[in-house]
Amino acid sequence: HFETDLLFIKTKFSDSNLRIKAHSLTSNTGAITAIANDVDFESIFSFQLSRKAEQGDILVVISASGNSANLLRAVEFAKNNGIKVIGILGFDGGKLLDLVDFPIHVKSDLGMYGPVEDLHLAICHFIAAEVRNKLIK
Repeated sequence: HFETDLLFIKTKFSDSNLRIKAHSLTSNTGAITAIANDVDFESIFSFQLSRKAEQGDILVVISASGNSANLLRAVEFAKNNGIKVIGILGFDGGKLLDLVDFPIHVKSDLGMYGPVEDLHLAICHFIAAEVRNKLIK
């Protein structure tokens, strides 16, 4: 959903040349299953980043727990390759809280997935709106 919001930002300029490169690392089931089977599940995101990301990109990780091994490995790859990381996190922030460059932390009780996920979606909508507003100024 966030990728779509970023890719199809509608500006007030219909002929705008503004372009945002956004790619969801969760959308390609074939890639995820191939990497999980042929490499390991913890590499499903870092492996894709190693093929797609460029220095200066921004990685956004979204996690309720902040402790998923596949996200931790992706953040490690990003940090080692000049990619800034925004973490949209829940619960106590987990390990990612101290690893990301820009944490957005929805502090909550452990297991409050629904409210955390709802707020994460609202945060993604807000970020997309702010990106749009900054680009059209």
